[in-house]
Amino acid sequence: MVSSKDVARAANVSQSTVSRAYREDGNIDPITRQRVREVARQLGYFPNFSARSLRNNQSHIIGLMLSDPNNAFFASLTKRIEEHVTQMGYRVLLTYNDENAKKERNCLESLISSQAEGILTMPVSKENEDMYRTMHNNGICAVQLLRRVYPNMNTVVVDDELGGYIATKYLLEQGHRRIIITEYKFNQLLPAKTLGYQRACEEYGIDPEPGILNLPFDTNQDGIIAGAIAGLGATAIISSTIPITMATLKACNSMGMKLPDDLSVLAYDDSEWLDILGISAITHPMKEIGDNMVDVLFRNIEARRKREQLSAENISVKPYLLLRKSVRRL
Repeated sequence: MVSSKDVARAANVSQSTVSRAYREDGNIDPITRQRVREVARQLGYFPNFSARSLRNNQSHIIGLMLSDPNNAFFASLTKRIEEHVTQMGYRVLLTYNDENAKKERNCLESLISSQAEGILTMPVSKENEDMYRTMHNNGICAVQLLRRVYPNMNTVVVDDELGGYIATKYLLEQGHRRIIITEYKFNQLLPAKTLGYQRACEEYGIDPEPGILNLPFDTNQDGIIAGAIAGLGATAIISSTIPITMATLKACNSMGMKLPDDLSVLAYDDSEWLDILGISAITHPMKEIGDNMVDVLFRNIEARRKREQLSAENISVKPYLLLRKSVRRL
């Protein structure tokens, strides 16, 4: 890996100056700090913030970068990953990028600086492609989770197109024709659930476009959802994440709508509180998802140690429908 000595030589400064450039309280001219950090970025250098000495380049740290700390789905996933990683004698460093490319970059910098041997990551976009390239060049293994942004990277996803299709087809079979599917705007580049929704609608000869609702990530969503329900005269809605399901229930409450008499709701991703409320859901085998993610990562870590080259793996886990009491047959 690139060392501080390499940066010092390239920037024509001392190693102590490089060190000060990464300390907020460092006694260093701001222009020099900026120049040193720019040289470091170009070389792919990251300071080692780990307090302990690393032997054989093995930190026994796995980085985990997810998107939304408020999503209960990620809490379940993190629990399974942490259990599996701990069994392997490693520990997890958890970060969240909030679906923000700048925060994603900060998260990756932090995980790389912590000498993580591997990183399980949910990329926001291709804006930080250089970071993933730097990780690869420095021997840091990576697996992208739940979305396939980089085609040549190890990937473990849920077959969300199938999930969107199963959810929509079930509602259509129950007689619903004005169905809304919600999704975040940033997923318009990878609209897997929406593609499944479109396929099911087209099989029934229904124009899917009026029912596709792309929502902002960090804005009050229940008002937008309420407007869409009223505008379409919707009889059913597929809420594509647990936070969106919460916003949907708030929208129904504000409109005085009862489930399932006034509106049928089918949630994407399950949780205990959805079970308590009797809300049907598209759910996933969490153990299988978490174990696949960790197993792929450790296969690559072991191959790196043996100086072996593995082809990128692409694993897709199938979701399934869990019926409760939130869908009415028309």
